[in-house]
Amino acid sequence: MNSQPARFNSPWWRTPVNGLVFLLGKLGAKRLRLDLDSLLSLSRRATGLSDFGPGDFQTPLLLLLQDFQKHSEADPLGRALFGRNLRFLLETRLRATQALKDYPAILQVPVEKPLFILGLPRTGTTFLQGLLSQVACLRSYINWQGMSPAPPPSVSSKRNIQSRIAHSRQRNSFIYKLSPGFITAHELHENEPDECNHPMMTAFQSFLFGVYFHSPDYLNYLFQCDFRDAYYWHKVHLQMLAFGLENKSWVLKGPAHLGSLTALLQAYPDARMVFTHRDPADSLPSLASLLRFLHQVFASPPPAKEAGKFTVEYLEKILAAGQRTRTSAQFPSAQALDLKYHDLVADPVGTVLKILGHFKYEEDPGLVSRLEAFCQANKQHRKGKHHYSLEEFGLESGEIRQRFAFEWEQSR
Repeated sequence: MNSQPARFNSPWWRTPVNGLVFLLGKLGAKRLRLDLDSLLSLSRRATGLSDFGPGDFQTPLLLLLQDFQKHSEADPLGRALFGRNLRFLLETRLRATQALKDYPAILQVPVEKPLFILGLPRTGTTFLQGLLSQVACLRSYINWQGMSPAPPPSVSSKRNIQSRIAHSRQRNSFIYKLSPGFITAHELHENEPDECNHPMMTAFQSFLFGVYFHSPDYLNYLFQCDFRDAYYWHKVHLQMLAFGLENKSWVLKGPAHLGSLTALLQAYPDARMVFTHRDPADSLPSLASLLRFLHQVFASPPPAKEAGKFTVEYLEKILAAGQRTRTSAQFPSAQALDLKYHDLVADPVGTVLKILGHFKYEEDPGLVSRLEAFCQANKQHRKGKHHYSLEEFGLESGEIRQRFAFEWEQSR
């Protein structure tokens, strides 16, 4: 009998597909190999390109592969999907490198005063990003563009762009099929704003990998690296997407940036930063539940209490890294704004206007009406309620608030 709650049940077809993938592997299908040389070779063959660009991406990629082999407990389909994801990232890197050769002026595109939405996961960052996407003077990071930034959209054919949009749509749809409850926790849409993780993933320096499966050696590497390569590619992707377009400030979102805040400010010294804060007794079990949905894409989700323990330890490290940067003498406090989750939910329009005023972004005519329409169209739980509790994950509110005292105080 399946011991998982119903929302974590795997789709019925996963078992027969696993059998087919296993058989193909036994027959020697090259595309199912999970080793560095095969991944590099297959990505080169798929694109007809060979230059992966600057930076040492092979060291973190090898660590990631080793952790996946040792700790993921992925089934045959999960292994195949993980390998395909890695090849796609390598292909993206190859195409981006070629685009820089074809259009060297990409590196001259300004990235001025980007607005980063930061804060621990599940603190309203997605909702706030959607709201800010309604501001005319800001450029949003759209899901399909983040997945396929090269060649620059401004020089791509309509047919090419439609193909890239379709790929993102299919990928998002497949995630929901593999993990049916995922949509209640986090929505993905090819034409809507998304987290800016993909550029850092092409450098294979991304905390997002750490929530796909248990990856202790890879995460230890991340907490010690300088993220220079990650933010090089992050900026290149933004320049590529804005190439040939009107100059606007980007609005970006990624809670994982907290773990690399020093490197972010080195890459974007004029960055504007909004930190969202929510009672950690609410945000942590929500993230633990989301983490289980993410694991389900590649394998069975971990036991609830194991997910709860990992979530607490993982976020403590990321938050500590962010706090070291925020409390340093070099941190540009005037470029930061702290927001409470309950204020955002209670007055989303007022919150956006507060951000624009604080950072002196332009408020355009009709903005309030667009914000109100966005709120009406994006009501909470529109895709079903995301169920979770502290008790399910072996967590206790008093201990959580004590361990995350800064977040607790900032959220009140």
